[in-house]
Amino acid sequence: MEVDGEVTTSVLGDVVWARHRATLFAERLLLPLSSKVRVADAVKKVFCGLEVAQKVQVNEAIDEFCAYVDHDRPLPKSRTFKKLQGDPEPGSTHELYAWSDGATGRLCGHFDAGGVFVFDLLRGHL
Repeated sequence: MEVDGEVTTSVLGDVVWARHRATLFAERLLLPLSSKVRVADAVKKVFCGLEVAQKVQVNEAIDEFCAYVDHDRPLPKSRTFKKLQGDPEPGSTHELYAWSDGATGRLCGHFDAGGVFVFDLLRGHL
């Protein structure tokens, strides 16, 4: 629904989303909501072997990163996005924290020539 020129979900929509969000995020790696973000096949392969909670967190991290890229929305503190030091992952220049409970998960990537951020790989903490 639209309120004061802003599009938002209804109360019922919020309830449905709260109830089914985790189930939908755990089913598969969802396409990024931004045309400025891409996910490489290597990330998709690793995603398939993750635990349910980690799958949810990866989808949430990518969604939050898309809002950051498209709308300058600040990332939550749990989603640190930083430039990699040195060359620990050839081709990747940045990392985004996907999860930090127990074993850590990081999405590593780079900006391509067109300014699109490509998530190259999903791995543990460097």
